[in-house]
Parts: sequence; structure tokens; C-alpha cells
Amino acid sequence: MRNFLIVWLPRAAAAFFAVAIFLLTWRVGWPWAALKFSEFFFALALGSLGLTLMISAPARARLWRILLVLRVEGRWLGLLLLAAVIGHAASIFLSLDWQAYAGEIWLEYSRLLLSVLLFFAVIYLCVAFRNLNAYLLGIAAFSPLTLWASLFPAWYRVFFLAVDERLRGPGSDPNYLGSWLGLGVITAFAVFLWARGGRRWLGLSGMVGLFPLLLWTSSRGAILAVGLGFAATGLKYVLGGFTLRRAGSVATALTALLVGFWLSFAAAPPPVRAAITDRLVVPFVGRQSAIVMFLNPGLRAASGSLSGVEAPVFELGADRRKLFFGGGRLLLGHPFGFGPAYYRWQPVAYAGDGAKLGPHNLFLEAGLTGGYLGLIALLGFLWSIARRLAGFSSGENWVGGALIGCFVALLAVSFSLDTLTLRWLWLIMGLVVARSLDSDLTIASSEGLRDNGDES
Repeated sequence: MRNFLIVWLPRAAAAFFAVAIFLLTWRVGWPWAALKFSEFFFALALGSLGLTLMISAPARARLWRILLVLRVEGRWLGLLLLAAVIGHAASIFLSLDWQAYAGEIWLEYSRLLLSVLLFFAVIYLCVAFRNLNAYLLGIAAFSPLTLWASLFPAWYRVFFLAVDERLRGPGSDPNYLGSWLGLGVITAFAVFLWARGGRRWLGLSGMVGLFPLLLWTSSRGAILAVGLGFAATGLKYVLGGFTLRRAGSVATALTALLVGFWLSFAAAPPPVRAAITDRLVVPFVGRQSAIVMFLNPGLRAASGSLSGVEAPVFELGADRRKLFFGGGRLLLGHPFGFGPAYYRWQPVAYAGDGAKLGPHNLFLEAGLTGGYLGLIALLGFLWSIARRLAGFSSGENWVGGALIGCFVALLAVSFSLDTLTLRWLWLIMGLVVARSLDSDLTIASSEGLRDNGDES
């Protein structure tokens, strides 16, 4: 029985991870948002790995060897967790009103700790099981295609925001959904560039199928981030050995996206088209522009918004800049930060409905949570991940190319979103590290870290 568990518990953990990643899409816009199905399966995966480590000495030896290789990343993450505790202690010392939010503080602690555990668990599993990184990345990329079900009349109001007709995301935030969909578009792009045969056209189909969903979120930050991710992946492909064929492949993919952009805009329901125009076109050309009239025939470009909800005209990104500078000033005056869930008692700003806001920026979020030490720890950790990406060989397959683009896109979108505990950011960083270990023959072969899960 013990040998049976040693063999199958790691396989069960890998399967639970795959299900959890698939359910990240269906956590988006789920009517009963309190039911975190993805977190439930992540917990099952971590529990299976924990049992494996308890009963298997080879599994513990493998984990120890991985941790030795990841000494740098481990130290930075340890500093980040320590900084969060110091920030909380600073809030106590300053007698700030944190006691009323004790439950949320512990919830944020658990999210941060879970993010770190997921990072190491993904690395462990991908080192143990050959090609698991490709399967997990593929599930993350193509599972959002199921969101086309949002167009069914009975589900439309569940998946689209009632206020401005944007495809919603976790916590009813279309910007987070845009960051998730962007990973799929970039991965499909990489599959088209590097794969051969039918898989190549699967990648092109994935781009065409996912891009409309991304556009319907009307997320400016996510679309810009996807563009940067595209550039990083495309450059990796072309510079890996420039040929006319490679340049033609990139041009074909970009042409398909342009065609898909127009088709997805034309196929969107009229209120969604109006919302897209409001957010992606009006800030650049004005509401009275002929372009706006062309994109939305039959709608009047009056003051307010085309989608029917009164909204002030503002400069693109103005609100984000206010949050950025407000968060920066707050950080400068509090070098130790405030601890997890700080925005509850020390908000950066207030929304129009009175909701308390954080800085909508990963780096300020880390700083306000853990002070200068937390910001330095995050920057050091991200730098270590970037160095591993830089070490990817010029002959990468689609997995390496996709991870480069996804990491760049997530970093870019993190300048306008709070992503410190974002599941897919830690997933991608774990896959990057696992990929770097996978290409290191000293680690993967000489030290015997991989045996396909047969640890008996």
C-alpha cells in the first residue's frame, strides 16, 4: 500500500493541478463566487504532495536538491514573507485601525503563503514528470475558449458586467480576466510559430478564438501587455535563426490577429461594441470623431458614454496615475509598510462608491505590504526569474517561447493591477524555473531529479 501511494500520490497531485488550472477560467464570472473550486483543487494537489513527502524518502531528497538549486529564489521569497510580518508589526506599533480587519489580514497571509507554495509545487511536479509543463501551460492557454458560452442568452448577464458591458473576470474585474486571456493568446502564438503540422494550425485557431474574448474585456492594460508579450515571443523566434520563413510566420500571425480584431468587434453585441469604443478608441480620438460613428453606426456620440452609462471624459490612464503617485507618496512616508490587507485601514484612495483602493501596481503593493524590504525582495526575486528566462537556449520550442511572452505580459500588466497573489503569475514563474531546470542536464539527469513519479 505504501509503495502504491508513493507512486500514485504525485500523479494525483499533477492531475489536481491540471483541474485547478482549468477551473481558473470558470472561477471567472461564476455566479457563486464564494465557491473557489480552483483553490479547492490546488489544496488537494498540495495535500497530495505533502503526503508524498511524509512517506517517501526519495521524494524528500528530490525536494531538498531542488531547494538547493533554488537558494537565491528561496532567500528572496523568505525576505518577502518576513517583510510582510514586519509591515504588520509596524501597523501595530503605529496604533493603526487594523484590528477590525483581522480576518482579512489572515486571509491575505494565507494567499501569499499559498502563492509561494504553488510556485515550488509547480517546479517539483514539472521536474518529476516530463512534459508536464507543456500540458499545464496548454490547459491554461486554451481553457478560456469555454467562455464563448457567455454569449448564450441565459448566461450573458452572468458573464458580462451590467454597468458597461465588459466581459468580467475574477471579482467581476475584466482587467484580471484580460490578463488571463492574454496568456492564452501569447501561448497560441508560440504554438503557431514553433510547432509543426496540425498543432501549428491549432495555435492559429487558438489565437483567433481567444482574441475576441480579450477584446470584449475592453482592458487597455491587458491588451497593451499582450502586445509586449507578442513582441518578446516574436523576437525570440526570429532572432533564434532569422529566415524569410520565420519572418513570414510572424507576419501571418499578426495578419490573423488584425482580421480577428475586426471580426470579433463586428460580431460583438452592440452594447459591447459601444463599451470597446468608449475605452479603446474615444480616449484617443474623442467622442465626436467620425471613427467613433463608423464603429458604432446608429449610436449617437453624446456626452457621457456610448454604452449608455454616464461617465466623465478623462485622459487615458489618469486614474491609474493618481493611484500610482498616491501609493508612492504613502510608501515614501512609511518605509516598513503596513502588512497584508493594508488598504483596509490605510487605503491609497477611495472609489466613487466609497470602496477602498490599493495602488493597482504590483511593486507598490509589495512596498506597502512589506516596506522597502518587501519591494527589494520582490525586485530581487523577479530579477532571478528574468535571468533564468535569459538563459533559455536559442533553439527553444513553443513552451519556452510562450513563457518568455507570458512573463513579459504579466510584468507589464502588473504596473496597472495588484498581482502580488495572482495565481497565474506564480504559475508562470514556476513554469519558467521548472523549464530552466529541465534544460540543465546536471540537474535533470546527473542528480536524478526526474523519474516520472516512480519514487519507490
